[in-house]
Amino acid sequence: GVTTARVMGEEHHLDIEMRRAIDGGVLPGPRLLCCGIHLTSAHGHGRALTTTDGIDGVRQRVRQNIAAGADWIKLFITGGVSSVGASLEAYTYTRDEIRAACEEAHRAGRKVAAHAHGGPGVRVALEEGVDTIEHGALLTPDDVELMKHLGRFLVCTFAILYHPDGIEKTDRHNPVIWTKVTALREQEEARFRQILPSGVRYAVGTDSMHGLLWFEIATLVRFGVPPLDALRAGTAWAAEACGVGDRVGTLEPGKLADVLAVDGDPLREIESLRRPRLVMKGGTRFEHLSPD
Repeated sequence: GVTTARVMGEEHHLDIEMRRAIDGGVLPGPRLLCCGIHLTSAHGHGRALTTTDGIDGVRQRVRQNIAAGADWIKLFITGGVSSVGASLEAYTYTRDEIRAACEEAHRAGRKVAAHAHGGPGVRVALEEGVDTIEHGALLTPDDVELMKHLGRFLVCTFAILYHPDGIEKTDRHNPVIWTKVTALREQEEARFRQILPSGVRYAVGTDSMHGLLWFEIATLVRFGVPPLDALRAGTAWAAEACGVGDRVGTLEPGKLADVLAVDGDPLREIESLRRPRLVMKGGTRFEHLSPD
């Protein structure tokens, strides 16, 4: 039932090529907002793929992505749960490198998303102009206050941490990674429940857990979000976070006709979202959908 998706980085600009195939009618799929090649430092999270270092290198990579057709720029700023080395709260790019990426992107009318969990990494990202914080599992009260003051979005990604097909399936054998998973599972719900009354804007994403947007929305409900707000986090608020709220995210005159019909009432049973019966993207119907 996903009709618009923001892709947070692909090698060789494969996300942009996929967008061209979908837009050209070669493949059915959602409208894509693409990042091109992600930016991470030589010692940062995601370093198994392309790395980019130095102020000039960062500026060049951002420009290359924009030239290729990127809508967004993706930075890895703190360490990650599924990598060994960098802290989940320390920043692996310098403040100047982060500022350079944001300057280049914003000058070209693009927004910047940052993988960041909390602490100094989130604070520097926000201060230097990042538009959305991805994950944010370790946000401190100071981080939350700054996000609210600046009006930035938190994009929650729960499935990678809580779903059995997430890190639990791929990295449970790694003691360093599994220690981080268990620690975050003990903390993230409590931290998110503290964020809720703050007024920080939030949406949901799926990280690498394809097909599990319903799980992300259901987890919001489990963490205390009213079902209607949880649905908004995957629709209207998500569209705002992605910068396309003027075109999609709600059903109202002047917007694209994106419609999802499910088997059930998600306000009573949020997991009915996993049972799509009809999807309409821009007025085109897609039926005969698999429930899983």
